[in-house]
Amino acid sequence: IPQEAVFPASIRSSRWQPDSDIIRNGVRLWDHAADPGLADAPRVLHGAEREEITPDTFSGCYYAYTLNRLLVLTRHEGRAVLVSVSRQAEPSTVGRKGAIVGKDTDWEYVYSGVPGATTRGISWMDTYMYDSATVTVFFEEQPGSKNTGYALFKWVKAGWANLNVVQRKHIRSGAERFLSGFRQVLESDRLPPAETIAARTGEFDRMNEDALRTALSDYCVRLAVVGKELRQPPEPRRTGQRIAQELHEGTAGQALAGVVTRPVFDAIGGNGNARRNVARCLVSGEGL
Repeated sequence: IPQEAVFPASIRSSRWQPDSDIIRNGVRLWDHAADPGLADAPRVLHGAEREEITPDTFSGCYYAYTLNRLLVLTRHEGRAVLVSVSRQAEPSTVGRKGAIVGKDTDWEYVYSGVPGATTRGISWMDTYMYDSATVTVFFEEQPGSKNTGYALFKWVKAGWANLNVVQRKHIRSGAERFLSGFRQVLESDRLPPAETIAARTGEFDRMNEDALRTALSDYCVRLAVVGKELRQPPEPRRTGQRIAQELHEGTAGQALAGVVTRPVFDAIGGNGNARRNVARCLVSGEGL
């Protein structure tokens, strides 16, 4: 299951790299979570992921980077515990202009492919995520409990000219955004079984471009309508309104490079490659 299907507010796309343990060894961690032997012999996996995030709420930028990741599945005091540790392998791609269309909680984003930011005053700057490190812990609140506890420790260096402009409030806001979308997905009474989501993802990968275009065409028209209805939204949403209007008029060119949305998750799922392929077809110069 791609991460964007369960972290729609934060991740545009994420894929394990081929040499990662979880791919190379075909490990199914969920089959081992109840093993009491994990308390003395945790299951440890190493790997790398290529990740691209959604536009952030401060600058409107989105970035792509590679993360080296460690996963540790263990048990503590009778409770299952999953620890995920990541460290950014190298500086990200240059920040590109993205936009939130409407409310961020609707998970409706556009990706311009154009370097820069959508926040006034820094729109011309080349920004980067230079480095980041994260430790995330998921744990059963009580032995056998249906409730999952969550703890996050994060550090980020991002900005321009090798300056770090990240503040505590930025990290906290990003973490809350990440967890909010995750919780809405996992606690939804409409959430299908994991096997169904995984199977649907495979179907997306096998769909041809015509089928992908058809799957998202109605949504893109809706996105244009949402953008048109916005009234004096704050930055970076103004850019989303303008791009959506261009989409409606058929002049956007490469304005829409991918989408992560609640309607798409509900209707056809959330495969990153599928989204990019569909968007590329939809805005290839033919309009909508």
